[in-house]
Amino acid sequence: MPLIYGNKIEIQQVIVNLLLNAIDATLVTKNRPKIIMISICSAENSRKYVDFSVKDNGNGFPQFETEQYFEPFYTTKESGMGMGLSICQTIVEAHHGMIKAENVEPYGALVTVRLPAIRASS
Repeated sequence: MPLIYGNKIEIQQVIVNLLLNAIDATLVTKNRPKIIMISICSAENSRKYVDFSVKDNGNGFPQFETEQYFEPFYTTKESGMGMGLSICQTIVEAHHGMIKAENVEPYGALVTVRLPAIRASS
C-alpha cells in the first residue's frame, strides 16, 4: 500500500467523523442488520492515490445535489450541527485530496476520500 503524507490528527478526525456518521445512519434503520464496511486501497492501479471508503446500510442521503452535503451547517440529522462533512472536506482538500458522497443501492451511503500517495510500496 502506498504511503500518504499528512497531519495525522486531521486525518484521524476525518476517519472518526465518517465512522460516526455511518454508525448514526445505521442506528435509525429497522428490520435489517446494521452493517458498516471500511475499505482502503490504492486507486487506479497507478498507486498514485490511496482511497479510504466508508459504506453503511442506513437510509442514505436525501436526494439533493451531493455537493450540498459538504456545505457548512447543512445537516440531515435532528440533532446534527452540519459541520462534520464540511470539516472533512476542508481537511481532505488541504491534503490535496478529494471527498465524495453518494447513495448506494438498495440503501445506504458511501463516502470516499482520495489522498495522493507519496511513493509506491515495493
